[in-house]
Amino acid sequence: MIETVLRSEELPVADRFEWWREVTSHTLMPTEFTSDHADDFRASARALELGAVQVSVLSYPSLRSRRTPALIRRSDPELYHLALTLSGGQSISHCRRDALVGAGDLVLYDTSHPCDAWAFPDDGGAVEGIIVNVPRAALPLPAAKVDRLFAVHCREIPAWGRSCRSF
Repeated sequence: MIETVLRSEELPVADRFEWWREVTSHTLMPTEFTSDHADDFRASARALELGAVQVSVLSYPSLRSRRTPALIRRSDPELYHLALTLSGGQSISHCRRDALVGAGDLVLYDTSHPCDAWAFPDDGGAVEGIIVNVPRAALPLPAAKVDRLFAVHCREIPAWGRSCRSF
């Protein structure tokens, strides 16, 4: 078990946003980012490696992220991402589906398909969430069945009902 804790406040203000891009590209997946807070990007990431599975706890200001076909061709770790929003919200478009999630909600997406997301805080503070990265090959599930769950608000999945809010 390896744990890594990173904080942008430990860097010069001018380097923080580029640092976030680099950290997330190496620890999660290559992604394009834009933010109204790029001039003083206050963020933190705590990552825990559990064998092939990685759990990340992230805190950051509002931002837009895009995973493009070009980035997928450049690097695809073939991971499922299960994201739990702790505070703030996120709008995500993935596999021709759109979901809007808030605190206490789960959303599933993967690194092999383009994705466009906008994360925003509730009160001008930080967006906080937990992302569990699981290799696609590690789950003995038919990909076609799992893919139907991408970018679907957990309350829209009949078997989950409202139980997803109890996390």
